[in-house]
Order: sequence, then C-alpha cells, then structure tokens
Amino acid sequence: MTHPTKSTLLPGNAGIRQLISALRQPMPEGFVWDFMTTFETENDSKRTAANLKEEFGPHCQSAGCAMGLARTLYSNVESNEGLNTILQMPKEDFHNIFWNEQQYEKEDVYSISPDDVADKLEEYLEKVEGN
Repeated sequence: MTHPTKSTLLPGNAGIRQLISALRQPMPEGFVWDFMTTFETENDSKRTAANLKEEFGPHCQSAGCAMGLARTLYSNVESNEGLNTILQMPKEDFHNIFWNEQQYEKEDVYSISPDDVADKLEEYLEKVEGN
C-alpha cells in the first residue's frame, strides 16, 4: 500500500486513523523521518527535509516528523496548529504525542520511529473511545 497523494485528512478520530495508517507505511519518496523536525513556515514547506538537514542540521524544524508527514500527504493540513484543529485533540494530548519526546521512553529522540508515534495515537484513541 502506498501513501495517498494530497488527499484530505478527515476530522477527528477518523483523521487520527488515517495518520496512523500513513505512519505505518513506507515514507513517501524524498521524505526523511526525524521526530524533532516540523514545518514551521509556509516557505519551509516548499523545501525538502534533506536540504534543510544539510543547511541547518537535525534540529532545523523542517519536515521530518508526523506533523510534517501530515502536511506532505494531506491538502487541508497547512500548519501544526491546523493539524490539531482537524484531529480535534485536546492540546495536552496533541503536545504529548507530537512534541514531547519524553513520552516515548527511548534512548534518544532519534530512536523515535513512525510506528512509535502511531502506537501513541492508537493509545490515545483507546483512551477517548473507551476500548
């Protein structure tokens, strides 16, 4: 299965399920996974993660995390705050999953994988849906 090309991220838990699925697939061509990087500005979204890594190093705030993946795949995700609005998650839960590397109990931030983020999103769904 391949990633959709600029489809629409559904609102709420359905969108979370879409993102979980995307995180469990191979990354799109040219996308470099790095939990510590995100798109921060409109101009950054037109640059590749690899170019930004060369220019700024691993903490450049570019394109390589789950939020960057959502911006890459879904036409209606234009910012990190926009992703939170679409997913309709409480800000604390959103922050803990997408920003708080301590939640992952890994040796270092570079050990956090797309599957780890998908697992956290699944835990969140279990909590809010009562499963």
